Formats: sequence, C-alpha cells, structure tokens
Amino acid sequence: MPVEKKLEEPVTVTTIIEKWQWTALRNLAFMEHKSQAEIVREALEEYLKNKSYEKPIPVFEN
Repeated sequence: MPVEKKLEEPVTVTTIIEKWQWTALRNLAFMEHKSQAEIVREALEEYLKNKSYEKPIPVFEN
C-alpha cells in the first residue's frame, strides 16, 4: 500500500457527493492504488490552480 505524503496542516473536511461520484472515486482509487483522500486532494489542487490563474488565494482564518 502506498504511503501518503505528510500534510503540513491537515484539516478534516466532510462533504456530501452523489453516489455515482463516490463510485467513480472509489474505483479510481482502487485502479491507481491511491487513497480516495489523495485523489480528492489532487483534484482540488488542480481546480484551485486553474481558478487562481497562478495567483495565491487569500486565506481567511477565524
């Protein structure tokens, strides 16, 4: 089983997705020998890169 990268400041996020999305995620994770969390993190990172046009996104902390 592959070892995941250590996160610098991990935060737990709970979300609700469609069943077909969950099935696709589960199958992809199995085929790529990755965790579902790793695939979600990679997808989110790519999405944020595309949305921010290479600029950092401001982080608002409570």
